[in-house]
Amino acid sequence: MIGSASGLHLGDRVTAVGNAGGTGVLTVKRGVLTALHRSITVSDDDGGSSRLAGLIETNAPLRPGDSGGPLLRNGRVVGMDAAASAGFSFQEGDGYAIPVDTAIAVAKQVHAGKRSATVHVGPTAFLGVQLGTSSYGQPSGAVVDGVSPGSPADRVGIPSGALITGFGGHRVTSATSLRNLVLRYAPGNAVKVAWADDYAGSETATVRLASGPPQ
Repeated sequence: MIGSASGLHLGDRVTAVGNAGGTGVLTVKRGVLTALHRSITVSDDDGGSSRLAGLIETNAPLRPGDSGGPLLRNGRVVGMDAAASAGFSFQEGDGYAIPVDTAIAVAKQVHAGKRSATVHVGPTAFLGVQLGTSSYGQPSGAVVDGVSPGSPADRVGIPSGALITGFGGHRVTSATSLRNLVLRYAPGNAVKVAWADDYAGSETATVRLASGPPQ
């Protein structure tokens, strides 16, 4: 049954159900609530990071694969497990969950077709670059490892090896930040892109985004 996170207290006993390790076998972890309304920063393999807020913290030892499973208190769902996943890492030993009230609100927003800066709905925009990882000492941005022929990036002349530094008026600090910015747009939107390379220096151009695979 669906409960609410509004009545939770520190020390409440909780049970987290998930698919630890992606084996397809449900796993059960038990613990207590150690913090509420937590804000954390998760890091990724590209040198980027994302800020998550309003989380429930528990000492139940969640693992990659548990994400999306229910966090239960007294047999009622009070949260949705959020664990480390491919490319993203949390501090080892901590378990986090999204309050079920927040998860339901986002689900209703998606069902209603209302996109926002944090919720993507509908076809995915496509810039057409393969991204790499910034090397030590390199200015922040998204490194272009390759460009898809005929893509929006190709049509405006973004070369392989360039460093994308801006997108839609926002600063690009990593491959992850660029991916997140692209998801704010829809196919057909015109967006200004800024980049730098060793030959032409700093460049800007307006691209018209194409339609890409679902994210």
